[in-house]
Amino acid sequence: MKKMFFAALCTTVVAALVTAPLDWDPSRLSQSPGRILGEWVGGMLPTFAAGAIVGSIVYVIRRRSNNPWKGALSAVIACVIFEALAVVGKMN
Repeated sequence: MKKMFFAALCTTVVAALVTAPLDWDPSRLSQSPGRILGEWVGGMLPTFAAGAIVGSIVYVIRRRSNNPWKGALSAVIACVIFEALAVVGKMN
């Protein structure tokens, strides 16, 4: 189960780093670095939570499987899909 949460967290962080330049304004960082960090972390939390929920559901369904990564791939796929939808929303 730890691997699934770790996979969802890594995917969310990487996706947030990739999508960060869409909102980047260097003048805002000097005004309030805490606010920028809060916006970044706050934007990552829903994606991580959704990926973790999807991964947990798959983990429970496949609990008898001997695969140590059960649920991790579905968590990663869910995070990627949600981040892709976020990017499309920011571009429109």
